[in-house]
Amino acid sequence: MGYPDKLSYKTTITDELRHDMMALGGNGRRYLEVGCDVGYTVLSVATAFSECTGVDIDPARILVARDNAMRASVTNCAFIAGDSASVPRGRWDVILIDADHSYAAVKLDYQRIVRSLEPGETTIVFHDYGLASAGVRRFVDELASVGRDVTTLGKRDGWNPLGGAIDGPEAMAIRVHV
Repeated sequence: MGYPDKLSYKTTITDELRHDMMALGGNGRRYLEVGCDVGYTVLSVATAFSECTGVDIDPARILVARDNAMRASVTNCAFIAGDSASVPRGRWDVILIDADHSYAAVKLDYQRIVRSLEPGETTIVFHDYGLASAGVRRFVDELASVGRDVTTLGKRDGWNPLGGAIDGPEAMAIRVHV
């Protein structure tokens, strides 16, 4: 499968983060993205997972994501209009949180997602950790301060193709056991 057509396609995530997340995939494994926009990241990792779901608050973006999946002949992806409260209860192996980057929103997304998980182990990836303006860093650092094992994924520095202040890695991940 080729990546969907988009001039700025690689602005969603770097190839390094895509590779790191795909390495967590496998037969029978499930991927969820909260804040999927028009589905480019979901579609770019779909070959590594048996099932993928993207959630975005904007119904128009979800329609485009579904169209992108159809045009790319990707059949293992579903797209849901809603926020993190819309995440279907279930077992997810890898979850990418890339929605509202404010501290309060990242924390709420995390809490809702963890409550929706069925027993097992899940890797939760927080995108845009290194953006100086994001609340992502504050929340992930808070998790680390209470003993969560935090791992760097994607590019370690210089990864923002859109420009702007960067102070750290592209993404951080934690493992959650329910």
